[in-house]
Amino acid sequence: MKRLRRTIVSRILILIAALAVASAAHPQGSSGSYSIGISIIRGNRPDCPAFIGAVMQKSPAEKAGVQPGDVLVAVDGTPVRFEEAAQRLRSRTATPVTLSLKRGERGDPITVVVQREPMETILRDGGEKIVQGRVLPLDFTDEEVSCLLRFDTNRIVGQAAFRPTHYPENLSLYYPGFEAFTLDSPPQIAVGGVEQGPASEAGVRWGDILVSVDGVSVQGKDRAQLEAMLSSNTPRKISLVVDRCGQKRNFSFDLQRADEIMKQNRKQEVSGEIMPLGIPRHYFSCFVGAPPKTP
Repeated sequence: MKRLRRTIVSRILILIAALAVASAAHPQGSSGSYSIGISIIRGNRPDCPAFIGAVMQKSPAEKAGVQPGDVLVAVDGTPVRFEEAAQRLRSRTATPVTLSLKRGERGDPITVVVQREPMETILRDGGEKIVQGRVLPLDFTDEEVSCLLRFDTNRIVGQAAFRPTHYPENLSLYYPGFEAFTLDSPPQIAVGGVEQGPASEAGVRWGDILVSVDGVSVQGKDRAQLEAMLSSNTPRKISLVVDRCGQKRNFSFDLQRADEIMKQNRKQEVSGEIMPLGIPRHYFSCFVGAPPKTP
């Protein structure tokens, strides 16, 4: 339960695109600072290098060609590990930064110069904004912001549908691209962990209260029942009714294969762990017990 609540909190705070992996993650930049729009992560051993965890859409880093999974070798010519990288990437001025990277299985060296920009600008260009330490869609109304800020993670009970990584165990299933949390006082089912995918494109948002799926009430449903209602072995359209700030909203969209959504969000699963899609195979052991054998 504690692990689940920590996961929820980390997703609503300003941990910009931090990934749900077994390693630590560090968001590069926050409100009032200058950033290039990346997060960096490290593996579970001290000898693992720093990796690019995520790259924000339309950010200076994305425009410069930085990709998730790149190995961060040096910042402004100084070799770095995770902590050194985090320190050197922070800035209160709009100075450019030079990144030395290695990419792919061969470790091809890449050097890019990236111009820092205010974090607020990067978020706005990507369709987001910062409100009281949370990163929200730019079109959130004041009322919707107020409702989300009142969301109390202490109400979460049991396990989330689609587990803390918000993907189904079977990645060939078709699903919406979010988790579903069971709440108490009062009992409700809330949307969480929304990624880029069919639900978010249709307008479903973090914190929406699920009312029904395909006309069937979700009230009293357990994790297994919710997952069955929200997923399918074959392509199909799904209809949701949600409560957002006391108003009912209807959404209808096609489910998408989980592995396609994962790839769309530049992630991959290896031995049950989620990591950036570009992590080379010889670094898998930084996140799991050992690299998988080549088929």
